[in-house]
Amino acid sequence: MKTPIATAMTLTLILSVLVPIARTVSPRITFAYVASPRKRSGISNALPQDLDSQQKDPAGIPNTDQDIHFDNLRRPSPNGKYVAYVTAEDYGMNDSSIWISPRDSSHGIRVARGNQDYWVTNPVWSPQGQSIAYLKVVLSDRREGEVNYRFEIWSVDIDGSNRKLLVKDSRLHPILGLGGEADIEWTDENSIKFDDARNAHITRYAYDVESGTIHWAGKSYLRPLDSALSQPANVPFFRQCDLDWGEGTLGTCSGLTICSHGCYVTSTAMVFKYFSVNTDPGQLNYWLRDNGGYVDGCLLSGWAAAGYSPKIHSFVRVDGENWTRLNSELNAGYPVIVRVSNLYGYHFVVVTHREGNTYYLNDPLASVADARTLAYYGNSFSGLRIFYGKLPDGDDFSDPPVLIAPSDGSIFVEGESVMLSWTDTGDDYYGEVWGGPGETTIFGWQSATSKNIGPQRAGYTYSWHVKARKAAGESDWSSTWTFTVPMPAGNNIWLPLITR
Repeated sequence: MKTPIATAMTLTLILSVLVPIARTVSPRITFAYVASPRKRSGISNALPQDLDSQQKDPAGIPNTDQDIHFDNLRRPSPNGKYVAYVTAEDYGMNDSSIWISPRDSSHGIRVARGNQDYWVTNPVWSPQGQSIAYLKVVLSDRREGEVNYRFEIWSVDIDGSNRKLLVKDSRLHPILGLGGEADIEWTDENSIKFDDARNAHITRYAYDVESGTIHWAGKSYLRPLDSALSQPANVPFFRQCDLDWGEGTLGTCSGLTICSHGCYVTSTAMVFKYFSVNTDPGQLNYWLRDNGGYVDGCLLSGWAAAGYSPKIHSFVRVDGENWTRLNSELNAGYPVIVRVSNLYGYHFVVVTHREGNTYYLNDPLASVADARTLAYYGNSFSGLRIFYGKLPDGDDFSDPPVLIAPSDGSIFVEGESVMLSWTDTGDDYYGEVWGGPGETTIFGWQSATSKNIGPQRAGYTYSWHVKARKAAGESDWSSTWTFTVPMPAGNNIWLPLITR
């Protein structure tokens, strides 16, 4: 990354605390391109007292033009009475807060808040609606041009009490969307599921709330592993020392420029341009500076950068030399930013495509695109930085399926088979059914747009949803529908009140 003139500045950048960023609140309000909130239906007989009677946060209610409200993280409670939502000062999630309010009111209480060392996001309701789980994203590393985070799952009751740590484990490593949206689900009162997205497949784990243990809960492949179906083509090229932006200050770090230390922002601009985002290193640098995209002035946050455009869906950081993951992303048409070593320390480049074991690069320090291969850096790298977005050929992520049958709230007679069906939005499908006496029922991946799950046990209300997949990746979950199998007439067993 660093040119010779910047070598003397390296230790200062790595070891010292840089000038804090001067943030300007973006006029841009949250995008609506991330999937709509997941809704859980379930059985509930009681909830805490109305939030209107609770003590309000002394800082006030966050309905001001100064906060970003993330619509994709707005989550209604299972009974529809309350809503949990997320606000932040900027896309870097500074001063992040999770609020709960009555659904028909703008007044709420703050149940979680971030600080300079971590941010909070992604509220997920418990099936009974008594509490939420949420993601805590903890700043773990500041060095070599970027920041890194580790992840925790916490829970808190609806009135802000009983806060506790649930999951602090290296296997919790999700792909994050806008505002930190992650695929975390509270599938029943005793099980919270989360992802480890560090490998060529996503490994699903389940946390047992009662015992505090974590167990394997399945896996799914992100990309085709063997054949190159649609490798990236014509990835735009930018030089970090281009006269149009090279001498511009990197973030707010005096003495550092895009030319001297801007390989990561330049590589990110190339990938964004590939996704048809109208940008260049100079424009992206200014946006990151003004929207919380830099920590300590000029250390880039990939998670914040993903908020730059609705054409960018999400981001994941994968540390280590993971060739299988690199190949699978290239096979699916995604250029990948990799971290390599050079004479001056670290450097970021874009792997654009491969031919066998030859990997071609857009190197911000080179003069033209594909002028170098990974062999120039010893055929070695120490990490991947992956942005997902809309592919130039239009092969985007699948849309979530639309559920067809049985209609939401349907009633089935004991012994009657249940046939689930949904619209065709992908190449194959994966579904979950929960709410009965046993574990969550999982089906897929399958190419059919229907599934006969057979008769279900009487006395329960069941919930179900489906997601789609094609080569570009998985969709978000569909909406959640329910059906009920009541006890036969004359059976003197109490049936709880069903709320939706």
